[in-house]
Amino acid sequence: MASQQQKVVRLNTGASMPIVGLGTFQVKGENACKLIEAAIDAGYRHIDTAQTYENEKKIGEAIQKKIDKGVVKREDLFISTKLPAACLGKDAVKPCLLKSLKELNLKYVDLYLIHMPFGLKNKGDGTLFPTTMDGKLLLQIYDITETWKAMEQLVDQGLTKAIGVCNFSRYQVSSLLMIPDIKHKPAVLQVEMHPYLPQERLVEYCGENGIVVTAYSPLGSPKPNGNRPMLIEEALVKGIAHKYKKTAAQVVLRWNIQRGVTVIPKTVQPERMKQNIDVFDFTLAPEDVDAITETLGKKKVRFYEFSWAKNHPEYQLE
Repeated sequence: MASQQQKVVRLNTGASMPIVGLGTFQVKGENACKLIEAAIDAGYRHIDTAQTYENEKKIGEAIQKKIDKGVVKREDLFISTKLPAACLGKDAVKPCLLKSLKELNLKYVDLYLIHMPFGLKNKGDGTLFPTTMDGKLLLQIYDITETWKAMEQLVDQGLTKAIGVCNFSRYQVSSLLMIPDIKHKPAVLQVEMHPYLPQERLVEYCGENGIVVTAYSPLGSPKPNGNRPMLIEEALVKGIAHKYKKTAAQVVLRWNIQRGVTVIPKTVQPERMKQNIDVFDFTLAPEDVDAITETLGKKKVRFYEFSWAKNHPEYQLE
């Protein structure tokens, strides 16, 4: 298997980011620690987390363990985390990153993302998801320009190497780029993206503006009750996988990569973890890429709609 360190994309900061990373959503406790250790052993050098995942401490412990053992150096790793929706106020940005750095036991992260364009009220007590008495999330409007300026200061202070956004629409990204005195443009846009949701116009727009797109849930995210379609069970995908003698998951990941999109698949199964990073020894024919896009894209399935934010003025997914 080729070393993942050799498979990178260049950010607009000049830094390199591994094309395939590891997503850590919904992985907590010792499971998170074991997952990161296994991932580093498998060749992963890009690890994505978020303060709201509540696993930064265990991820930090695993990273430090591998550094202490000499398996990797800090500079070999690309670590990204995210600013919570309740911390979009300009005065909350730096404290939130400092909290994440403490949990991760790191002096800096390689990428810091605004997790959501729609904010939640900051109650000042560290609550990540503040609610009303009847359990409804407390939505709040923030000046995203002021948030971005606070993010830029983090770069200038060396607390993060790059900044970006997550779950922003094309219009919301363009609003950031139009900030008159912008010092640091978004380096990365992380969004849900897979064959059911190709988002071709968004990919094209980001490419034109030097922004790398990262796909979360690149293999889809079917619910356990089975009421959602499964990408890796699609006859088209399985047929193409048979053609290339690859797994269905490898084909789906390769589809995004050939569109210039980086991916952060999540799995807790060691064998699948190795397979997900082993996607650089084959190339899908253009007609196969097009067939996947055109056929599966018609289903228009979005697994994460953030229904809790539908009444927020900034709620916009396309």
